[in-house]
Amino acid sequence: MDSTRRTVRYPVDVPARLRLDLTEQMCRISNISLGGVCVVGPALPNEARATLKFSAPNVELTAKCVVRWCAASGLGLEFVGLKPSESYQLGRYLRQLARSTQKMTALDPKLLRPPARS
Repeated sequence: MDSTRRTVRYPVDVPARLRLDLTEQMCRISNISLGGVCVVGPALPNEARATLKFSAPNVELTAKCVVRWCAASGLGLEFVGLKPSESYQLGRYLRQLARSTQKMTALDPKLLRPPARS
């Protein structure tokens, strides 16, 4: 894990909409934390400001974001200016993901290990 990361990221597969200026495109959230998301979707320049919309259990969020990195695998968005109610909803969702992750590892700890390289 990156030593500068301050929050735990959880793997997900959630459809979302990403808006930059007047353009809105579909994308998928591949992991999420209290600080931001990794999105598989359109390439955007670093420091671009966008709006991300998504719905998942216990959360319906429209969040302002800043692009922190962009690569072939996706882009990293940092949430900026979340309202307390939005942080609360996101926190509830992440707690649910954490419980699911704990249940998975209790069943089989190998489920969270990356696949071996051949």
